[in-house]
Amino acid sequence: MTLLNWELTPEGVTILSDTLSLNDTHRPRTFLTKVYPAPHLDAVVTGTGLSEIVTRFYFHVSGQAIANDIDHLMEYAPNILRGIWLEFADKIPEGATTTVYMFGISRQSGKFVGYALRSTADFNAELLPHGIAAKPAPALEELQTVVDIRSFVDLALRQQEHDRALRRQERLGIGGDLWFYSLNKSEDGSLALAMARVMRLPHYDDDHELMLAQLPQNANHPRSLLALACDP
Repeated sequence: MTLLNWELTPEGVTILSDTLSLNDTHRPRTFLTKVYPAPHLDAVVTGTGLSEIVTRFYFHVSGQAIANDIDHLMEYAPNILRGIWLEFADKIPEGATTTVYMFGISRQSGKFVGYALRSTADFNAELLPHGIAAKPAPALEELQTVVDIRSFVDLALRQQEHDRALRRQERLGIGGDLWFYSLNKSEDGSLALAMARVMRLPHYDDDHELMLAQLPQNANHPRSLLALACDP
């Protein structure tokens, strides 16, 4: 997990995300949602790394955390994530990392802000700068080509191509569908969220075949054996 590209400005946020998740063998595990709305906070939650950590944090934020905006939540989010990380400690692969991102409206300033909480920094809340960013990070010259949504999509396709060129064990896993999320302010100042599928990314069907091939009930099926043989 995952492709995550965004443009953050004081007036709004644009996010692009894929939907592919890998298992411990770096083969496709499932397709899933990676950007989660938290309308009671005028915010969204997303992340890279271990999907279980990101979704567990989202469930806590959506139903347990007592906060009234994204800035308020950041007072407690580091400790929440540290606790979740400890819960999953015996299931986290060696060297694995996770970063949770939140984007939303600050009640104090009335502007859009973004935060990153990285396992490599003990989940301390880091205020993100305005501008364009992409994960996995492309070359600077590639990022500088992003001038509109079409070029943002082109960058995502190149990111997937680069990832697919790696050995299976080195891939982050980019695939499934490419989704577009637009965060703006409604007339009353609350979050207005629009989302749409941009396209089905290349290799979707191949990834789905690999998911099915790894199901225990399909272990010895000729089609499963062929799919796995094509992904050594």
